[in-house]
Amino acid sequence: MCVRVGEDAYYVRRDGLGVADGVGGWAHVVKGSNAALFSSRIMHHCAAQLDYFDDVTNDYNINEYYELDAVKLMQVACERTLEDAGKGADRAVGSTTALIAFLRDDELRVASLGDTSLLVMRNGHMIFRTEEQQHSFNFPYQLGSDSKDTPEKDAGNWAVKVREGDLVILGSDGIFDNLFDEDILDIVNTHPHNHTPIPAQTHFTTIPRARILRTDPHEIANAVLARARDISLDSGPTVTSPFQERAVKEGLYYQGGKLDDLTIVVGIVKIAEDSPDRR
Repeated sequence: MCVRVGEDAYYVRRDGLGVADGVGGWAHVVKGSNAALFSSRIMHHCAAQLDYFDDVTNDYNINEYYELDAVKLMQVACERTLEDAGKGADRAVGSTTALIAFLRDDELRVASLGDTSLLVMRNGHMIFRTEEQQHSFNFPYQLGSDSKDTPEKDAGNWAVKVREGDLVILGSDGIFDNLFDEDILDIVNTHPHNHTPIPAQTHFTTIPRARILRTDPHEIANAVLARARDISLDSGPTVTSPFQERAVKEGLYYQGGKLDDLTIVVGIVKIAEDSPDRR
């Protein structure tokens, strides 16, 4: 299922997550532009390709399931989104960044184009982060109208080994322009609904199940979202944001947070006891 949030969009599945951020700058350039169409359609087409494997009566080879490539999946979604937008004078105009992640056994496969980001946390520490892609300041790589960026040519591509209990956080640039990674780690580690962090020197073959049950991903997402919203609305001198730091480095005067659509999805890696029969 794809959900729109302003010009952002996301989907949540039992084996994967995705976030897309429609580029709002089109509204100042082309009358009638529709960045939200591009973010929602690319998320729809990414999720639809994963949905295909949910029905084991579909005629696919088991190797197609296990060998599914995140960049190729995003490329197909991009092509279908451009088809949805139409051609000629009546075509829809807009663009979006996109990030998708899905599991195959203990491997989290990630593809990203633009400045939407993903973090993986384990035992209270960040073990992985995607890299943001910018042509220049506040000009991310993007998919859509007249863009030369494509997933197969430009997307970042990662395969991350994960464990039960790992926390996966995806967010649009509205989250990461207002919160430093350290802010998000602090929120996760101090949130009352979160698990008690396990000391780094402690070793487990799997994370205790009780720890997972004490962690509510919705509560974590809401806590991060609330803090990002507070910063985005604050232009006072006591607030410092990642966007402000980047603007200053570019020689621009900027103070406080950045007002933007805010989208975050959080997932916890668990062992599925009722995984579909893959034949």
